[in-house]
Amino acid sequence: MIVHRITILASLALAAITLAMPSAGNDGIGESITGKAEILGTDMIAINQQLIFLFGVDAPEERQPCFDENGKMWNCAVAAGKTLLDLVGDFDVTCVRMAPDWRRRMYGVCTANNKTINEEMIRAGMAMMIREETLDYESAENEARTAPRGLWRGAFDKPWLFRLTVSGQNQPLRKPAKVPAPVSIR
Repeated sequence: MIVHRITILASLALAAITLAMPSAGNDGIGESITGKAEILGTDMIAINQQLIFLFGVDAPEERQPCFDENGKMWNCAVAAGKTLLDLVGDFDVTCVRMAPDWRRRMYGVCTANNKTINEEMIRAGMAMMIREETLDYESAENEARTAPRGLWRGAFDKPWLFRLTVSGQNQPLRKPAKVPAPVSIR
């Protein structure tokens, strides 16, 4: 009886460890999910209750101060959230799964109304491109910077640096997704 319980406990422990281990497969990279999107943050949405971070995008955090061209503080996180909401609208959103991050969270390149949401957030100046993930949004970021639009109208901390400051940790709360080199998604 005791041996039987130990065997069952060992089997359950092995199953739990196996489920927690990274898969040797492709983590679903390239698969897509489509549906109505719920805005969960400035750079994350949910489709069918699946949390999706926008690949290659880092947008301002709640309580992150931004300053316009006159030095006046404005709520850039609210503005970024509104931009994301406007891009998603009431359209069906399709996200193609990219490499997960170190926490195994899903990242996606998302489209709605024939627009790539990731790129449009950056083009609007409401997010920055994460160069460690992709360089595909470089022209959109340069366009926002030279216009200047959104964050680029004044002064702001890069979102990942703001998170470092707020958390008091020496590691960003969001590390880039695991990609061997910046990925082209085009």
